[in-house]
Amino acid sequence: MSNRRVAVRDTVVAGCPVRAGEEIVLDWRAANRDSDIFGDPESFDPDGHGTANLVYGVGPHVCPGTGLATRQLRILLRAVISAGRPELVPDQPPVREHAPAAGFRTLPIHLVPEAPEHRR
Repeated sequence: MSNRRVAVRDTVVAGCPVRAGEEIVLDWRAANRDSDIFGDPESFDPDGHGTANLVYGVGPHVCPGTGLATRQLRILLRAVISAGRPELVPDQPPVREHAPAAGFRTLPIHLVPEAPEHRR
């Protein structure tokens, strides 16, 4: 859930001075909850949060398993959606996971059966 790097030169990150030789820790959980980027980072908003999400890293440090993990999630979600139309349960809000894990611990949904002519 984090990466460590050693600064090779003096710099400033988000207003914080970093000296050459200092260790920098990037906490991906915190990066994915930046209100400047995600608006309301505590909300469950896969459409609004998906494009800026750093869960698999970026650039030369991107996770090599990104493609496989994404494929597995798509298969799972298609299976859930084929069982009905998922709707968030209004009186049971999602519960965030606790460190060191990230994401949501629970995401209560109802699967609403659809008429056969509306199924995908």
